[in-house]
Amino acid sequence: VAYYTAEIGLTTEEAEAFWPIFDNLQKGRWKINHERRKLLRPRKEGEAPIDHERFNKLLMKLKQDEYKLAEDTHKELEKILSPEKVYKFYQAEEKFTRNMMKRMEKK
Repeated sequence: VAYYTAEIGLTTEEAEAFWPIFDNLQKGRWKINHERRKLLRPRKEGEAPIDHERFNKLLMKLKQDEYKLAEDTHKELEKILSPEKVYKFYQAEEKFTRNMMKRMEKK
């Protein structure tokens, strides 16, 4: 919370509106990624063969859902933040992800 608040430069009022939007984004991403992992998990011996056409359609649907979530989140952020702060949000996300990846590589 402190990281994003500082990186974006959120005021108290902006933060109150921002966090529910961010939480919704995170929950949506988690759900989509969970479904993707279920689709891509290794098959166990004895399981029914994969219906590749159905699988591919489901994967494309998840990608569309991911795009729609990003688009909806962007529209919501535009309602409460200046264009500069929306941009700073995207920068903060990228920086946060890079830092987490570096930490994981060290472990």
